[in-house]
Amino acid sequence: MHGKDSCESRAGLIPRQHRRLAGEALKIKVQAPPEKGRANEAVVALLAKALAIDSAAITVVSGHTSPAKVLEIEGLDTEGVRQTLAEGE
Repeated sequence: MHGKDSCESRAGLIPRQHRRLAGEALKIKVQAPPEKGRANEAVVALLAKALAIDSAAITVVSGHTSPAKVLEIEGLDTEGVRQTLAEGE
C-alpha cells in the first residue's frame, strides 16, 4: 500500500486537544469537532505542520469515521516520523 519512502502510522483521534506518542500509535488531539471530516482535516494539518511536510503527503487510509485511524505519510519512513516528532517536543 505504501512505497519505500512512506509509512503507515496508526493514530487515535481525540477531538479538541493536541498530539503525543502513545506506544506504537500516535495519540492526536485536535480542537475540531468530529463532524463532516473536520477532525480528520485537523489531524492531517497538525501532523503535516509537526513533520514540516505538505498536508497532501498525508492520507487517512482507514478510520474515516472512527477515532482509531491509519494514516499514510509519503516521504518519511516510520523512524523518520518518530525522530521528527521527538525533536519537536
